[in-house]
Amino acid sequence: MSGSKRTLLIVDDEELIRDLLFDILAGDYDLILCKDGAEGIEKFDKYASQLSGVITDLVMPKVNGDKLIQHIREKMPNLPILIITGYERETDTTLLQKDKSIQLLQKPFRIDKLQTMLSEMLNKS
Repeated sequence: MSGSKRTLLIVDDEELIRDLLFDILAGDYDLILCKDGAEGIEKFDKYASQLSGVITDLVMPKVNGDKLIQHIREKMPNLPILIITGYERETDTTLLQKDKSIQLLQKPFRIDKLQTMLSEMLNKS
């Protein structure tokens, strides 16, 4: 990690999405990429003190995004989290109402919308 850039944990089981997020964000952030929620928990535990935020999918193999978020919240209750998902579920809005440091971005998304949401989230924290 460079030290001058903020560090983001990115957790998504779709390689195409991970690659896209890397291409969009690598110039502005140090990125830790994970292929599923289990790896996300492992990397979160290793790098938690360096993280400025998390971008995660909800529906993933092994450990889903809900469990990942619960794990993160137990250790860092105010860490900004951006959920990027193609699934709209009732629990998403409940979670968003309870936790103002979590935002939701529906797939497919516009790059400028992602950048704006991420910037606003990180500047609030």
